[in-house]
Amino acid sequence: MGEIKKGFCSGLAEFPEENQNDTERIYMNVLDKLGEWIESTTMHQQIQAFDISGLVHNPYFIIPFVIFLLYSLWKKNWISLFLAAVFGGIWYILSTPYMGGFVNGMEIDQTKILPLFFGGAVIVGIIVIILFGRSE
Repeated sequence: MGEIKKGFCSGLAEFPEENQNDTERIYMNVLDKLGEWIESTTMHQQIQAFDISGLVHNPYFIIPFVIFLLYSLWKKNWISLFLAAVFGGIWYILSTPYMGGFVNGMEIDQTKILPLFFGGAVIVGIIVIILFGRSE
């Protein structure tokens, strides 16, 4: 019997290598390389070390953002203001302690994540209606 592949996608490789077709092998190889690349970028540590208070006090961020908001108000571009508010709200929600309690050990707590999915679906639906719906 062949060996089971180990690595980033080891949970997906349930069958010995000799029973996998070429497409599955290519898929597994790409996912393994993608997983190694993500681990090598240390992206997770960078996101955890993000300093929101430093960003809010940084004039290179706050001045263009305020100019964007004032320009959108002046032009009465409500869609841009709504999208900025939605992304600001998402950013705020992601920084709450509620978001940190989704994973218990190696399992996702479904009682906490389902309300987030439903809220996200509603927001995505509103954004799609605003961006692609007819304006009369």
